[in-house]
Amino acid sequence: MSSQPKQNLGEGSGSTRNLEQTMEIVRRVRLGESQADSELVRHSGGRILGLVMFLMGRKMRSRYDPEDVAQEVWLEVFKALRRKKGPTESFGPWVRKIATRKISQLQNRSDGQATLESNLPQERSGRSPAFDPPDPDLLPAVRSYRLESVARMVEELEQLEQRRQEIWTRYWFEEQSTTAIAREFDWNREFVRSELQQANRHLRHRLQERDQSDPADWGRPI
Repeated sequence: MSSQPKQNLGEGSGSTRNLEQTMEIVRRVRLGESQADSELVRHSGGRILGLVMFLMGRKMRSRYDPEDVAQEVWLEVFKALRRKKGPTESFGPWVRKIATRKISQLQNRSDGQATLESNLPQERSGRSPAFDPPDPDLLPAVRSYRLESVARMVEELEQLEQRRQEIWTRYWFEEQSTTAIAREFDWNREFVRSELQQANRHLRHRLQERDQSDPADWGRPI
């Protein structure tokens, strides 16, 4: 997420505005524009890291470094975009599919099942990750985000009811509109807006208690 003014959570406009910015950068990456890769990481790195941490769950986060998993997701993202593949309308849901697949592969390996890829992150042991970033500047850009703040937000997010988790992550991490979320779950749009506002209020209150920033400001680069 790029540095930007705080938003009024629940108003429903932030997701659309950010999505437009994201897709413009994605278009430039697909065209091979210089510096677009690093710009996309700076713009969306916080959201993707948060999404990865959320999808991993507590147990897997204790075994694997979420930043390593997020880096694997980025490798897949850039591999596809450089081949002129990937989304043309919505970036977040596409990234969720990639992240879900990577996490599933990690889980299969943990369970002793064969995996299709051999360069997945290793369990926490102090070893270097078994992959190279697509650009030397990308890894520092990902790690510039406040990992501790993102981790605390995900911990608080996991305390919400499941439907609010689903709504909140799709709106903030995936930049989906309330209309798109309502359509996905066959819910009324006003219900989605109400649940989003309730989740925002809860997270804002809890994070302020822990001296954390407003949820709309959680992913700014240092």
